[in-house]
Amino acid sequence: MQFYPNKILALCSVFVLALASVSMLQAGDVEAPEKLRYNSDTWHPAVDYLNPKKTRATDAQLKALEELPLETVWGVLRGMGYTNTFHNGLETTLPGERLIGRAVTIRYLPRRPDLDQAMEALAEGGGWTSKYHSRAAEESKPGDVLVVDLGGRVEGGVFFGDISALGAQLSGARG
Repeated sequence: MQFYPNKILALCSVFVLALASVSMLQAGDVEAPEKLRYNSDTWHPAVDYLNPKKTRATDAQLKALEELPLETVWGVLRGMGYTNTFHNGLETTLPGERLIGRAVTIRYLPRRPDLDQAMEALAEGGGWTSKYHSRAAEESKPGDVLVVDLGGRVEGGVFFGDISALGAQLSGARG
């Protein structure tokens, strides 16, 4: 089973596109159409390439995964070339429970005043919130597992607190 970027990951691409748009505008290149600029599901070449190949895991497939030993799943993933898709040192908050779901990947960029300003402007123009934790909670679907890259260790940094976590849970996210 393969997991690919989704709407929330595409939002991260908005950052890259916004920054690229600014540098292209300064170079005299073509400005991005307004409809594309403010779309929270913005087109990106990688997503465009992957979308035809993407299949969303069914609930039956996820249920079948719950029955397999982790070593079996990991062996299949490694055989498919997914060798660097893990993080050591994670600890469960629910001992004895298995967490199986569709990965919703989110990657943060380091916070800077100019990026914050760009995200606020894009979010306002598109009618969506620039707060990733709120969007993750609002856009989670049943069976989703949020996988968040905060850009390394951030002292005292968290993705979201109790209220946003409850929002994701009420949306059906599994973890």
